[in-house]
Amino acid sequence: TGTDTHFYIRLTDVDEEGRHLQLTDGARRMALYQGVDTLSEITPHELYTVPVEATNPQAWRFEAGHRLGLIVNSHHWERFEKSTNVAGDYLFDESVAQEATNTVVLGESTLTLTVAP
Repeated sequence: TGTDTHFYIRLTDVDEEGRHLQLTDGARRMALYQGVDTLSEITPHELYTVPVEATNPQAWRFEAGHRLGLIVNSHHWERFEKSTNVAGDYLFDESVAQEATNTVVLGESTLTLTVAP
């Protein structure tokens, strides 16, 4: 519902008791969905493909009974810049911040992994 926002991913190792160990994460500002050099307008309620890449790709061996977790949300302030949910060229200008509702369409989402033998 905002004119801009962020999406964050966390890839985790989920143990048999459901605890998550973070392996890597990544972020993408919606206004940069076409590329990090191109600031684009966002139309609320439109669907966009938003590529989010891991910040530190790595190899990981999963123990028996563990599974892969993917957490998607719209904030991770401790690690990345705050999202004001407002279009424009801003730098931590919280005075313009607006509340926004973000929707992830799972049926059209993909996670690409390289699996080694």
